[in-house]
Amino acid sequence: MLKWFKKKPDLRCAAIIAAGGSGVRMGGGGKQLIPIGGVPMLVRTLMAFEQAASVEAVVVAAREEEIPEIARLVADCRLSKVTGVVRGGESRIQSVAAGLAAVPTEYGFVAIHDGARPLVSPALIDKVIEAAASSGAAAAAVSPVDTVRKKSGTRAGEDLDRASLVLMQTPQVFSREEYDVAIAYALTQAQQFTDDVAVYRTVKNEVTLVDGERTNIKITEPLDILMAELFLEELV
Repeated sequence: MLKWFKKKPDLRCAAIIAAGGSGVRMGGGGKQLIPIGGVPMLVRTLMAFEQAASVEAVVVAAREEEIPEIARLVADCRLSKVTGVVRGGESRIQSVAAGLAAVPTEYGFVAIHDGARPLVSPALIDKVIEAAASSGAAAAAVSPVDTVRKKSGTRAGEDLDRASLVLMQTPQVFSREEYDVAIAYALTQAQQFTDDVAVYRTVKNEVTLVDGERTNIKITEPLDILMAELFLEELV
């Protein structure tokens, strides 16, 4: 465990795994229990947080109908850091809020991660948490490799400078006190928040970016499963 966690209780970190999505682009019915390389996707995600030295506790926000099976898998796989599996909400932000409510106030930082990013490494988790401990907030991101361009109807529009753009990943880690304020405010707004950096930026702008991992893909469509399994062959 990182030394600063032992010295400063306010820097202790808990993780919230957002696993309540409906999996519409996968055909519906949820996707967290789809096997990736023979292991349920969510279990792979939780194993990474189990191995991350900076994380002390994990709360999973899941679809209500999947909670019994997730609880069984947590016990069978001896995922000792998982302290709760709670019912997620209708939206991602509502699921994160449900998870946050189950995190004891003794944890000064929260790491929020997509359950559908099962290839995140423990090293990346620790790196983002360490950056947040120094700056108050941090998130994983990678630079785009393709040309990025706006579109105008069906026509190609203005070119965008790749050097000024990033593709956001998770984990995203925040001071618990500041994120509590941000999510309370965001829940009163009508707009959609696609990630937790957007939520955090409603009250504070500065978020440190940490180099993410190309293999830390989000499983959204059936093709992503094939890609993840190919990555696994290289990572093993």
